[in-house]
Amino acid sequence: MSVPTPTELRATLVTVIAGASETGTSRWEMLLGPVQVLSLALHPRSNWRIEVSGTDDDRHWIDAAIDLVRAEHPYVTGRGDPGL
Repeated sequence: MSVPTPTELRATLVTVIAGASETGTSRWEMLLGPVQVLSLALHPRSNWRIEVSGTDDDRHWIDAAIDLVRAEHPYVTGRGDPGL
């Protein structure tokens, strides 16, 4: 994947978490909010963030996946993404 859209990045996060935790994607779909695109001028290391919810155990899985995915995809593009 080149620079993903926010929708593609969110789908990647859901897939990674579901695969690592061996649970269905529907649970993680509910706990992950939309990916927000941030200004590169103010956030040069990574231009996205995502709102999350859930228990401490859920957050463990989510935070680990965010770290993993952010290492590979620190930037998202807003071009062509209907979710923005």
